[in-house]
Amino acid sequence: SGAATVCPITLEPMENPVLASDGHVYEESAITRWIERSLGKSPCTNLPLDHMEVLRLGPLATAVEHFLRGCLPSPVGVLEQAAAALEQVQTSTARLEGKSAHSCRRQDFERSE
Repeated sequence: SGAATVCPITLEPMENPVLASDGHVYEESAITRWIERSLGKSPCTNLPLDHMEVLRLGPLATAVEHFLRGCLPSPVGVLEQAAAALEQVQTSTARLEGKSAHSCRRQDFERSE
């Protein structure tokens, strides 16, 4: 809350925040109009914008909110899943190495220099 949620152009709370190439966040409709009228200069710095595209922050905010509420897997859970997958790969590799007729050697896959 506070100044972070107020558009620097309209001085009103933002409903559709977007990130412009100057690194500042604006209300989407306000920055779109500003770019059209100002020949691509930043409202905060008056310097030329690197590009005229804006990044919508709503989807990012939703993903962060879901993560913080526990709707997405925690990093610990993801690490546990990765560890289990690695263990399965190691087990499968050990089984393949045990088969003499179809054994694969590391040097068969390494580049020769």
